[in-house]
Order: sequence, then C-alpha cells, then structure tokens
Amino acid sequence: CMVCRRRTWQHLLRDKMLGKAVCVWFAWLAGVVAVHTNPCCTPPAVSASCWFRENGGKGHDAIQSAVNCPGAAHVTVDHIGTPWVLDVGINLNASNQVVLLQPGVVLQARRGAFQSGVLISVDNVDNLTLSGYGATLQMWKVDYANRTKYNHSEWRHAISITSARTITVEGLTAMSSGGDGINIGGNQGDIHTCKSTGMLCDSENIIIRACNFTDNYRNAMSVTGVVNLVVEDTLLARTGGTCCMSGVDLEPEINERHISNVTFRNCTFEHNAMTQVTMSLGAQQNHTSDVLFDGCTIRNSPAAGVWILGVGPSAPKGVLEFRTTFIGNTSDFGVRIDKTAATGATVKLTDTVLEDVAYKGHWPLLIQSGGVVFDNLTIVDRSKRERAWVEAGWRTADPVVDVSGTVTVWSPTGTCRDTFNKTRGDQAEVDVICKKLTTFIAPP
Repeated sequence: CMVCRRRTWQHLLRDKMLGKAVCVWFAWLAGVVAVHTNPCCTPPAVSASCWFRENGGKGHDAIQSAVNCPGAAHVTVDHIGTPWVLDVGINLNASNQVVLLQPGVVLQARRGAFQSGVLISVDNVDNLTLSGYGATLQMWKVDYANRTKYNHSEWRHAISITSARTITVEGLTAMSSGGDGINIGGNQGDIHTCKSTGMLCDSENIIIRACNFTDNYRNAMSVTGVVNLVVEDTLLARTGGTCCMSGVDLEPEINERHISNVTFRNCTFEHNAMTQVTMSLGAQQNHTSDVLFDGCTIRNSPAAGVWILGVGPSAPKGVLEFRTTFIGNTSDFGVRIDKTAATGATVKLTDTVLEDVAYKGHWPLLIQSGGVVFDNLTIVDRSKRERAWVEAGWRTADPVVDVSGTVTVWSPTGTCRDTFNKTRGDQAEVDVICKKLTTFIAPP
C-alpha cells in the first residue's frame, strides 16, 4: 500500500492499527473497482462464458469469477460444446444466489488433478440454488481408486454442503466421484465450538430434487448433520469402492450433530455394493428424530435392503418410518433392525412390501430388541425353504419387546411362522395373516 508509506501520511499512521486499516481499505477499493470495470461482471445476471473467453478457456477460473462477481444473483454456466474442465473445485460461496447449469453442461474434473478437495462446495452460505437439469458433474473414480496415482481418500465428493442453510440442488447427475455423490453435514472446524456453546452446527433446510447420484466411491449420499432435509425423485445407485457403499448413509459424527426431520420421497436405491439404506444413528447418543422414506423403491442389493443400528435406550428419539415403500431382491435381510434397545426411536413399516428378500439366506426381517410397529406390512417370500418371516432376538439373550401391528405373509405353502420366544420374555402382539402364493400382484 504505497500511499501508506508517503511522508505526508505519517501523522495518521502513528497508530499501527489505523495504518493497517487504511491499507486494507485501499486494497479492497482497488479490487472492487477492478471487478466492476470487468465487462463480464454485469449483475444481477452473470454468464460464466464471458470469463471463459476472457481468460483463455480456464473452466474453474471462469465459473469462480462469475460466482464471485459482487451482486450476482443469477449465474449461468452455458453449454459450450465441450466439458468445462476443472483443475480445482468450485466454491459456491455467495448467499442469495442461483447457479444454473444449462442442459448438456459437463463440469469435469481434470484427470490427474484433485489429489484432495471436492468438485462443488457449498460452505456456510444462505439461500443458494444449484440447478442443473440435464447437466453432469463428472469425476474419475477409477483413477482415485488406483494407489499408484492417488493416496486413499473417501472425501473427494462431487458435492459437499457444510453448515449451510436454505439450499436447493436439483436436476443434476453427479457421477464417479472419489467420495460421495453428495455429502451433507456440518463444518468439521466448528465441532469444538458446537461442544462448548451448544450452537447448531449442522446444515438446515436442504432440498435435493430430481438428481442422479451414480457410480460414486463411498456413498451415493452421506448425511452427517442436518435439520430439515427433503430428498425427492432422486436415484442413488451403483456405489462401490470403499465403506459403506450405500445408497444413503445417515450417520451423525458426534453427539452435537442432528439428523432431524428428514424425508426421502419417491427415491430409488439400487445396485449399491452393500446395504442400500444405512442408518447408523445412536453410537454417540445424538439428536436424531423423525426420518421418513415415503413411496421409495429399495432393490437389487447384494446385502441388506435396509440396516438400522445403534438406537440406544434414551436416544435417538422420534420415528424412523418406511411408508408405501417397496423393498425387493436383496441377498440378505429385507430390513435389519439392530437396535440396542426397544426404547428410543420407534421403527415403523407402513403399507410397505418386502418381496423376494434374503434370497441367499437368513430371514426377510430381523428384529434384535424391539420397538417396532407393523402397519400393514406385506411379505412375499417365494423361497421354497421353510423359514420364519421374522428372526427375533438374533444373537442376543435379551427379550424382544414392544412389537405390534399387522403383517400379511405370502408363501408357496401358505403357512408362516416367527421366532418370538415367550420363555425369553418376548412381548409381541402381531396379527399375522398367512396366504398361499400362486399368482401374486403386490398391493398398491
């Protein structure tokens, strides 16, 4: 700051803090003038293509410059006929902004880049929409899994939302990342502050709509901390590479994280390398409450369809419900409920169908401790093996309690049985209707 060094200013600079403030102010002013004199910065509507032409075709610099344009309320990334190749990720760091990827746009990680980092980050902003119907975020999972090219990492996500509020992501395909298709949680740097102050450090009011998360490395979607999340009309599929390889993994990291008021509506979970829906909720006695899967399809799993574990005696609370959901063609359990206590959150299966699950063994349904309600559950078991429709108390001597509702079981023999054990102290009031399976059409 040359002006700060002029002798005529010395009497104002006896206080070093004032001198530093003057320098910072002049630097800021120079930056503002430079931005507003850039012909590409034309708020409120800005096009990244203008910067792309100005900077010689550097994809990251063009999009980031458009996002950073002061006052840009609407940023458009146009289809330029070839992928926008990114050497580093884009940081959507402006609140009150819409970023529109036009149909046909591909934001593509450069091969050999991304030794760390994510493709798109949304960190600590408010009121942002990322819209990309017909657009694709593409990374290179096959390269990241090659230890001769990259160090192992689970965090090269396609999209990362951390400690952000009122965020919508819609229409995008996010594929072949080196981590999650999308990761939603709180900023790791805030954890100690959360512990000491009790402040909410999760993301809030998130909508994911009509997206396709496929062929990602860890999970199609990981949720580690969120309050008010809606995921609708979205495909979460073909994840494989490193644990947990689920369609979605709801797993809060620490006590201070929340998984609260979460809804998946009309979503499909399929062909993921392990369990399709994983809820590991209570190892840290977190604040989970009310998770709903409504009208979803969970199918084609080499492991279980749904795995719920870690529900302790006092937390999490609320209801974990599957409503009008189809679960089918799973190698292992259709639904595996490894709760450590019957109290805590209630698991509810409402108007839900389990069809041809556990085809390699075990049982269609596992209940370890209890706290389960069947509200018109239908099980279709075409297996010729004589087996129970539910395994109660697997690998535990503790009684299974607080199990109730109505279950209809279709089987080749028209008979059905369970493994509830009154001698052990099991308490189950389940009305089971057994029907012989000839030609079966799943109820609506």
